Amino acid sequence: MSKRVELARTHKLGNEIIEGITQHHGTSLIKFFYNKALKSGKDDVEEGNFRYPGPKPQTRETGIVMLADVVEAAVRALERPTASRIRGRVKELINDIFADGQLEECELTLKDLHQIARSFNNILTSIYHSRIEYTDKPQEKRKKNMTTLQIWIDNRQKPMVATQALRRKTEQILTPWAVTGMKSPS
Repeated sequence: MSKRVELARTHKLGNEIIEGITQHHGTSLIKFFYNKALKSGKDDVEEGNFRYPGPKPQTRETGIVMLADVVEAAVRALERPTASRIRGRVKELINDIFADGQLEECELTLKDLHQIARSFNNILTSIYHSRIEYTDKPQEKRKKNMTTLQIWIDNRQKPMVATQALRRKTEQILTPWAVTGMKSPS
């Protein structure tokens, strides 16, 4: 039993949440370490050794959590995020997850995936997009005078805000059944 599941049970989070913890990575490939192993030149690198143990998401809610987890982390790492770069990355990641078969055991439809992508794009674009610099506004002039530390602190808060926004959106989807104990309509 993983430490995360043990911690969830200790805090009596409920079976739906515990299942979400075990399923939200599915059997996806841990690409960074897999590619690093391939570059090492070893002949015995097996892809299966670089995959999460699963199981794949079994519910729509867990599928959405999987997508949100992957997309938020990847967009946070984008250099110079623009609305088009964010849209492209969200589309690429959702397509990769779908093509890898990670969503085949939950009941998310292609229509659902398009709706989810639109929601992610709206949330992440509002958080991460670059803004045009308006030097004639006093507020912008004041920002230019901020110390490097203040700018660093401001930028470090963006991932937390994105995670909170995605968490709120997921809670809006999950609240009627997961939080109240009702059965999912799926």
